[in-house]
Amino acid sequence: MQLSGLKFSKDVKTTLELADDMPTVQKHMVESIMTLPGTTLEEEFCRRSTAINAVASYCKFQEGGSVARPRKRPPTRRASPTLVKEEASLSLNAAMLSVF
Repeated sequence: MQLSGLKFSKDVKTTLELADDMPTVQKHMVESIMTLPGTTLEEEFCRRSTAINAVASYCKFQEGGSVARPRKRPPTRRASPTLVKEEASLSLNAAMLSVF
């Protein structure tokens, strides 16, 4: 942003204060990143360190989980009773043959 000549204005600061639905950790991170640069080198280093620490603390912050939507299941097919009996007898015959 500095190379392109763009600057943060004080309007950004007032807009951020209106975002009450943000978690506190996120609000602190955004405010520390969007802070205007310091006038001295020491102030700038302090601002940068504060922003880095705010991002690091936000990385540890666990946001709320996503809402699981129920999946549409394909309709289950019920096997006819005669088909079930045939499959059972085939399985029984296969088991008997493997023993002998």
